[in-house]
Amino acid sequence: MPLHQTVRDALPVRLGDRKYNIDLTRLVRATVDPIRQGFDTQGTPGEQSLNQAGVWKRSRDDWELGAGQREADTPESGLRRFHESTGINPWVKNEVSLLKDTELAWSDTSANLYMATATSGDTDYVYFCDGPNMQASNNSFGSTDLITDPCGDDILGIASDGTNIYVVGNTTTNAKIVKVTGTSFTTSTDGTDHWMLNSADGVWVANGYLIASVGDRLTVLSVGSVASTNADIASDSFNQVDSWTSVVGTPVGIYALATKDSRAASITSVSMIQRQHLTCLLSQPNYQWVKQLMLYLNTVDWLLSVPIRVSGWRRSQVRAT
Repeated sequence: MPLHQTVRDALPVRLGDRKYNIDLTRLVRATVDPIRQGFDTQGTPGEQSLNQAGVWKRSRDDWELGAGQREADTPESGLRRFHESTGINPWVKNEVSLLKDTELAWSDTSANLYMATATSGDTDYVYFCDGPNMQASNNSFGSTDLITDPCGDDILGIASDGTNIYVVGNTTTNAKIVKVTGTSFTTSTDGTDHWMLNSADGVWVANGYLIASVGDRLTVLSVGSVASTNADIASDSFNQVDSWTSVVGTPVGIYALATKDSRAASITSVSMIQRQHLTCLLSQPNYQWVKQLMLYLNTVDWLLSVPIRVSGWRRSQVRAT
């Protein structure tokens, strides 16, 4: 008869098929310690230096590379990125703070609500386009001054040099770039207070240069001179692009964004010393294209359409979020 079917089945402890009679008052149970004994030999104390038995902490105090990283402990993870945030300002090292509340300042049905800021005298203005007109406010849109029809048609773009505002509009042969100071403008002298430029469709200020576009043409406008092909950066035969959509100035140069075939885009380095010298730095595949170029925290960033994300580079390092 098997041993486990005998009277010894009544014994309290069994190992395999064998049971044993023991003194239960002296029975002790214990689990294996899941935390190894460790020794911190680093010169700088770590988060587990004093006690390894607590929560396995990993602290971060710099989120400068932005959102878009779901896991923090994979081989590809970066210590300065996070997953996502709402209403948080993560751009100051060693702290995380809340962003200020937002509120509706102005509403309008126009489709060209481009904005810019400038200081005229001691007055700070915020400007936005409103169809063919502009609205200017110096009191956070408690009230506005209407600037009526500076270009003679809907405004297509706006730029600021810090003191003056420049707007471009009117896609006909009367297209022009108009300078606005404070809440007034005049179009009395071509090359001084405005620049006639047929079919102009964009205007920017970058590193002190006033730059305008006409399709694939990119040109510099100067006070005291009318628009001229002699000041072109890219001529109207520059068929590598269809149109220019953004121009930004940075401490290391000027960068321009262009579209091609209504989809793919390229980012180009613009040399203002050697006109006609443009170097393509980045091209996007056909399934996604760049919508906007901007400068933020000394980083050139661009907004991609598919998927929606922001990419950028600082110095020679390219990053995407």
